[in-house]
Amino acid sequence: MAAFSFAHSAFAIVCSPLAPSPLAYFPPLYTTRIWNIRSVRGFWSYGWHRLFARFFLVYGVWPGEWIERKLTGKRTDERADVGKVLGGFLSSAFCHSFAVRGVLGGEWSRATGEAKFFAINGFAVVFEEVIWRLVIAQRKKSGGGLARWYDGWIGRAWWITVLLASGRNFARGWVAAGLTREMSGM
Repeated sequence: MAAFSFAHSAFAIVCSPLAPSPLAYFPPLYTTRIWNIRSVRGFWSYGWHRLFARFFLVYGVWPGEWIERKLTGKRTDERADVGKVLGGFLSSAFCHSFAVRGVLGGEWSRATGEAKFFAINGFAVVFEEVIWRLVIAQRKKSGGGLARWYDGWIGRAWWITVLLASGRNFARGWVAAGLTREMSGM
């Protein structure tokens, strides 16, 4: 993450005098400290870069929302969060898989690791929301506060486990394509 952030910041500093926009148009890639993240959703919402956010919104979130509404018969005033999340992660899977496929060439099966990674993370976000709602409902029934001292620790262990377990799929494609060497400047 540090190398990625450094490259982005250095590029922004070097190129900002050439652009008609001030340096404020090149915000930092990461907006929160890694230790403050307590869920997979938190990681993808605040802990990772948002360089392709518009792309994922237009080609994933909005179509995913539309598909969920069509399949479930939801009205426009009802939330369609599952479709949004899965659509966003599906568009990310396609974007990253096509990029790796473009570098690797050859068979498409060599670029499926990125798709698996984003699919797993999309389902993890939906799964954790379901579990969180069940936990909150149970805590409301039993009385007392909704937050527990151990929530942050469990959340951190959860998102780190999901990323490490699924990240192997993503890393294999980048290593095979030589992108890790390129990103590190070697």
